[in-house]
Amino acid sequence: MAEGPAQRATERVDAERAVERLSAVLAKLPRRQRDVLMLYAVAELEYAEIAAALQIPLGSVQSALHRARTKVRAALAEGDAR
Repeated sequence: MAEGPAQRATERVDAERAVERLSAVLAKLPRRQRDVLMLYAVAELEYAEIAAALQIPLGSVQSALHRARTKVRAALAEGDAR
């Protein structure tokens, strides 16, 4: 099936909604979880580098990243279910 203007417009709207959902979820995350997630996902730092940058224990980095990922996944899945 060829991708036409209507299909591209639908995909663009879907992408905009996903960005809005993600932005809202990130804004609601506790600061530490958001900082750890952003340093990992955007800055592409390793766990030890994040720990050093934020001056927190490595275990705290792992916990914060796990919690942040869980919340983001749940929020995006909830949006997909609508």
